Amino acid sequence: MLSSNGQTHITYCPSCKTYYIWQDSTLLSFDGEHFQQFANGVHTYKGREKFFTCPDGVSRMMLPTPLPELALTFTFPEWGNFILSLEEARYITEIYQMVGQF
Repeated sequence: MLSSNGQTHITYCPSCKTYYIWQDSTLLSFDGEHFQQFANGVHTYKGREKFFTCPDGVSRMMLPTPLPELALTFTFPEWGNFILSLEEARYITEIYQMVGQF
């Protein structure tokens, strides 16, 4: 477990060298390079969020993905946990790389 905040959990499998982002019922998987690209993209999106009211009456923001048919949505607290988890996972990855664990 690299990070866990709210409903966001980020893990790494050293056998398959894959990062997993678990968010509610969604599972995203990335190799190392694509995980860093995704985290960088999310980081640049931070501060440009636009929240809107969804059909269920809850205010959420939408995070686009490279697939135009797929977007992730977050409430304000969920978005904060998602950002925090990505930042923690990147930090822990750097530490593991420094000590030769990745």
